[in-house]
Amino acid sequence: MEFHEAVDYLYDWATMSPVDLYAVWDCAEEISQEGATFEDLKSGTLCLVEALLGRHVIAGDSSPVPGEDIVPWEGTKGRILAKIDSEISRVKEPLGFLNSCWFIVDRGRNSSKRISI
Repeated sequence: MEFHEAVDYLYDWATMSPVDLYAVWDCAEEISQEGATFEDLKSGTLCLVEALLGRHVIAGDSSPVPGEDIVPWEGTKGRILAKIDSEISRVKEPLGFLNSCWFIVDRGRNSSKRISI
């Protein structure tokens, strides 16, 4: 998988349902060189997240409110990337990323307003 293919794949997924950080990490593993280090994969994950944010994908926490997918994080792209970088460094176990951050295409915070592709 190439970088642009991973971005397109994750973006398409985010138009339909929330995407967790682990899925982004998994794509970074797919596009990385064999023998990539944890830091290499973290860097690749952050590059994918940056590309998604540039395509109007929002990052946030899982919402406790029925019908809402995520609670968007406030702040600049740089601040969101720094938060994700910190979380990856803190958790250090890819499966632990499952509830760290979610991504979705912003179609209003109610999932019934999202359109299928």
